[in-house]
Amino acid sequence: MGVIVPVGFGVVRVLVGVNGSPDVDVMTIGYDGDVAEDPSVDASEVDVILRATGRPFATANFSSDYRYLGVECMRMTATGPITGVATQNILGTKSAQAAPPNVSVLIQKNTARGGRKGKGRMFTPFMFTSRTNIDAAGVISGSDVTTIQSLWASAFTALATSDVVPVLLHSDGSTPDLITSITVKSLVATQRRRLHR
Repeated sequence: MGVIVPVGFGVVRVLVGVNGSPDVDVMTIGYDGDVAEDPSVDASEVDVILRATGRPFATANFSSDYRYLGVECMRMTATGPITGVATQNILGTKSAQAAPPNVSVLIQKNTARGGRKGKGRMFTPFMFTSRTNIDAAGVISGSDVTTIQSLWASAFTALATSDVVPVLLHSDGSTPDLITSITVKSLVATQRRRLHR
C-alpha cells in the first residue's frame, strides 16, 4: 500500500543504478521542511549529505558495481506536487561483489509512536558490502551490519538538523511522525520486482 503525502511534506527519492542494467533502484524517505523552499534546493542538500565522508554515497563506501544517480525531491503544496532534482552519475570505488538485484539490505525507520504504524522500511541495494559476506541463512556478517548502520545513521542524523527532516509517511494521510533513529537488519530482504518475471 502506498503513502499519502500531506500538504507541506515531501518525499526524497535516492536513485541508484547497477552496472549492466537499465533499471534504476529507488530508496524513499519522507520529509518535513521549509514549505517555501524550492525542492531543487532540498534535493541538493540531501545529495551533499549523502555523499559526505562517512555517509552511504561517499565513493569509497559503495561497490564499484553500482552508480549513485542522485536525488529527486517532491513536495506537496495546496495546488499539487512540485519537484526538484540533483543529478549525479558517480561510480563507487569499493571492491565488493554485487548480489543479485532482488537482494536488499532492510533499514527500519523508527519513530516515537508505538506499534506497526510507528515503524517504516527502506530497502537499499546490496551495495555497501560484498555478497560473500552473506551466510547460507541470508544473514549479513555482524561487522558489515555495523558499518552499514554507521553510514546510514550518520546520514539520518545530518538530515535531522537540515531543512529536509526525515519523517514517516502514512497510507491514511495522517500527520507524519518524526523518524528518531534507524536500524539496519542483519537478515537480507528481497524485492521480487527487481528481477524480471
